[in-house]
Amino acid sequence: EKVVELNKKNNEILEASKQLTKSQLKVKMAIQAANLGIWEWDIVKEFLIFDETAIRLLKIPKKLQDGVDFSLFEEHIHENDIDNLRLVTSEYLTGKRKEFKVIFRIRPFQSNDNNWFYFQSFGLGFIVIISCSCFLHKFLL
Repeated sequence: EKVVELNKKNNEILEASKQLTKSQLKVKMAIQAANLGIWEWDIVKEFLIFDETAIRLLKIPKKLQDGVDFSLFEEHIHENDIDNLRLVTSEYLTGKRKEFKVIFRIRPFQSNDNNWFYFQSFGLGFIVIISCSCFLHKFLL
């Protein structure tokens, strides 16, 4: 009787594992199709870690692909957008906003020209904000 019960539980776990794998594959395909870059922002350490798509979109050099200090990231955000990014972040972390969602212009890391991209970012978390971002469109100043 216990063997039958254990076998049933084992089958349930295997089925749940298959469903989880299937769901993860669907999410991965949707993220790739949408060209979303995912990044983790550790608020306490002021440190960002990017996935492969975000690295490609932001043209992050190899030496920074293990992570970037937020101050360096800020240098690439348009000066007219940085205050709004700080405000949205502060309001989200203090509970005045229910969601972290912001649009800002950013210059790719390996670019010294005035090529700015509109970047929409939305995320969840508290100490670490996990964010998905995508380029809305290229904007030349």
